[in-house]
Amino acid sequence: MTKFPFLYDPPRTPRRHTGPHRRSALTLIELMVAMTVSAVIVLATLEAFQQGRFVQMRVDRQMQASAREYDLWRLLSGDVANSVVLLADDDAGVWIGQPDSMRFLAVGPGGRPMQIEYKLAAYGPGTPAGGLLRSTRLASGSVPVGQWGHLTVADGVRAFDLQYGQVAEGSDALTWTTEFNGAQAPPKAVKVRLTWNATEDESADGPQVVEWVLATRADTSANAQGGT
Repeated sequence: MTKFPFLYDPPRTPRRHTGPHRRSALTLIELMVAMTVSAVIVLATLEAFQQGRFVQMRVDRQMQASAREYDLWRLLSGDVANSVVLLADDDAGVWIGQPDSMRFLAVGPGGRPMQIEYKLAAYGPGTPAGGLLRSTRLASGSVPVGQWGHLTVADGVRAFDLQYGQVAEGSDALTWTTEFNGAQAPPKAVKVRLTWNATEDESADGPQVVEWVLATRADTSANAQGGT
């Protein structure tokens, strides 16, 4: 059967415009998806920035702590290494060590002896030990002739624990004690354990603890009667 289009024109479905005249607008769902993706990217960027800043601050604190420890180690090791025992009628020239303090004579600038004492210092009633105190005064021989001068050489120290190494008779090994009273020579070595108060940023890690073993010159200490 032959069809004649001029006799019958069926209804046609409207055609969608797929050419350049199509309307380019975002639907509500597309807009919400775009906003969500943007928010996720911004949050991820902020998180990465915060983490980087935290790491940088932590590295800075560690560098500052290392510099503080090194300066204190140099001071302590120098004083202990230069310590001597000068025999006299009193105990001023005796090397005295306690569990949390030590006092001894050391050769100061110009070869002049001075008495040195290390101990914790409290900053006020009801407060814990707030720092390590170094006290010095000049001496003539083993006799102190000056007034004590006090200097806090390390802030925030909460514990200062000391042990003193001596060589037992018939042995080359060091024996460690928490007290020492040397009228003949300094101890062979001093073991120092320092505990710093944790700052607010370091509270999660707890207090910082360092340990050193400081050598003396016990074998070559100058034992004398009276003056230098």
